[in-house]
Amino acid sequence: MIRIIHAADLHLDSPFESLDAEKASVRRSEQRALLERIAAEVNQRNADLLFLAGDLLDSGSAYAETGEALLAALGKVRVPVFIAPGNHDWYSRRSPYALLPFPDNVHIFRTPRLESVFLPELGARVWGAGYTSPSCEALLREEFDPDTDACAIGDIVIPVDAVARCYGEYSNQLSIVCKGVQTVPTQQAMPKAKV
Repeated sequence: MIRIIHAADLHLDSPFESLDAEKASVRRSEQRALLERIAAEVNQRNADLLFLAGDLLDSGSAYAETGEALLAALGKVRVPVFIAPGNHDWYSRRSPYALLPFPDNVHIFRTPRLESVFLPELGARVWGAGYTSPSCEALLREEFDPDTDACAIGDIVIPVDAVARCYGEYSNQLSIVCKGVQTVPTQQAMPKAKV
């Protein structure tokens, strides 16, 4: 069994407009501390993967302190990390996802097209896609065929910010779908595939 820690919608560097400047600054510091807690949780629980699926940041930019905290925390994680930028922190060549020197264990999904990363040590393939604009009309528009795209790997996991219509009939063949708003174990949520 593959153990996954999934976090989403952290919205780091949120402006906290309803708070005064000092309280908003304290709240952003607390958010940064959450990154260390996530890293510790992944390592303590001996997780196999960490998914950060959508809106890790509140916008396409980040305070320097947040970038430093993010890199430090992810550098402590001993497993592969997959980030799927969302509609608030979408990927661009000027986004923190392009500009920061992420550790080697981090994979960022940089396009709205499904792509996969095979992890031989787990015998699994991780699929994902990311936003490249706030609305990203092209997100997950491609046809997904697990019979050919999954190469018959048993466990398929997909971190995305929004699971779109394109999964359709294939959703019940995925082991788990992680997204920004909720995580759905597909075996419980949908009927099993007919053989």
